[in-house]
Amino acid sequence: MGKLKPGESFVLALSGGLLAVFAVLFLLGVTHRFPGAGLTLKYYHLTPQAQRGYAFMVAQGCRQCHMIMGQGTTTAGPVLDGEGTRRSARWLTAFFNDPGAVVARTLHNGKYATAFRRYTPQEKREMVAFLEGLRSLPGADTYPAPPGQ
Repeated sequence: MGKLKPGESFVLALSGGLLAVFAVLFLLGVTHRFPGAGLTLKYYHLTPQAQRGYAFMVAQGCRQCHMIMGQGTTTAGPVLDGEGTRRSARWLTAFFNDPGAVVARTLHNGKYATAFRRYTPQEKREMVAFLEGLRSLPGADTYPAPPGQ
């Protein structure tokens, strides 16, 4: 291989420097879990109303059947992480008002799990706000699968 032409050594050094900078930024992103660093992260934006909804759901024992923010179990109910990506506020509100009308054969019928009838409209709104805040980035394990999968 011959000697580099004028300017080629500069371009080569600049390219190597940029590659090193990108490698460091990627590693920092992975280490500190910054979005956009090649990871599939969950995203939770919880307003004060949503935080009250979370506290209410924990107090009601929802984690006995559901996984919520990585805590709980899935013995009887689905994982609720990512629910804000899968469901709209309208759907969640309708479910809390009449679970059986929205999901056939739901366990939230008052026999196996609460039917939500005893919850106040404010408590239901807070639960909706909380679940709406449980959003996932594409590729996360809680991100909804395309229809038919």
